[in-house]
Amino acid sequence: MVSLALFLTGCPKPTIPPLDPMPIEKTIRLVNDNLRGAQTGLRARGRVTADFTDPDGTRHRQFLDGTLLIIPPNHVRFDMTVLGKTQILLGSNPDTFWFYLRPDDGTMRWGHHDRVQSSTPAGMPIRPDMIIEALGLSRLDPDTTGPNGPVQRIEAEYQQLVYLEHDEAGQGYIEREYWIERVPDGRTRRIVFRDRIGQVVMQSLLDDYRPLFANGPALPTTVTIDWPLERSGLTFHIRRWELEPRLNIDAATFVLPEYPNMICIDDQAAQR
Repeated sequence: MVSLALFLTGCPKPTIPPLDPMPIEKTIRLVNDNLRGAQTGLRARGRVTADFTDPDGTRHRQFLDGTLLIIPPNHVRFDMTVLGKTQILLGSNPDTFWFYLRPDDGTMRWGHHDRVQSSTPAGMPIRPDMIIEALGLSRLDPDTTGPNGPVQRIEAEYQQLVYLEHDEAGQGYIEREYWIERVPDGRTRRIVFRDRIGQVVMQSLLDDYRPLFANGPALPTTVTIDWPLERSGLTFHIRRWELEPRLNIDAATFVLPEYPNMICIDDQAAQR
């Protein structure tokens, strides 16, 4: 897989000496302060290398042009094309999310957020609603109290935030990990999502941070996302990020598209 070697080497190495270890509230404040100017409409364009395994086990590697439109925290459209024709499409709004893979018989798989509990629902290798968080563009809740944390661990040049969750029996497990570089703008370098038994279901590496505008937030321009259980992954080399102030949450781009072959995964998720 295209991303395997990158994940075996761990987080990108800092290019400047790290700050001293910080209390958890300062860690979160650094991340949120950096993202303050990036919570409106954003566009990113670039090249994508994508590896996907479809439901029948067939592997696909494609080299695509990618256009990403987002409004944090949950409006996403990521269109990956070849010669202008959509090959892979990810999308999300507050109610639904969807995933289209042209080699998979042009099937559009979609579901409702509140009816799908699994991080990787049956037949869908990607949860599009998790893309914004995987890009490190989700602001962190400053309230760190309560049973879900996060708790903090110091790891060399990084502050690691560990978010906990509890199952129906009260058993705790690690749900997410944020690896945050100890630099003045608090760059998130790695984000890990785990299932209830501790397996990694999705992880991202974020590198080559550049300012969105002069003195603006620093955003990653090399993004590698891996779904190891699904044997799928992608790397997005972003040429540039742009503000899209006219983009709003009611735009047609964030509406579930209509395709001839559509499969709702809600019932499949309920049976798992």
